[in-house]
Amino acid sequence: MEPAARVLAPDEELRALVRWFRDEDELRGRVDLVDAATRPGEMGGEIEALSVVLGSGVLTQLVTSLFGWLEHRRGAQRVRLVVKRPDSGEELELECGSPDDAAEVLATAKKFLEDGR
Repeated sequence: MEPAARVLAPDEELRALVRWFRDEDELRGRVDLVDAATRPGEMGGEIEALSVVLGSGVLTQLVTSLFGWLEHRRGAQRVRLVVKRPDSGEELELECGSPDDAAEVLATAKKFLEDGR
């Protein structure tokens, strides 16, 4: 099983982000939208997260593309990146917003995944 990541943001931001990611060769076929659980009395249709299967080198492309999208959108809110270890299921949640955070987010996520091996 490969490590995985989720991006948590408002529904409309996730829809725009999934289109952005699907234009990246390294991310194509690895990105899916995750529907929110429908509560009693609701019709559903809201997106909860964007899910990415991480493989060799994909984490770097994911973080680079995510911060490129945040910079491109200008009005985009901060998003949360959740990285999950395949062995233990342990998760690390990181705040992403300023392009200045990209190197630190990538280093922290890589260390988290490597420590689980």
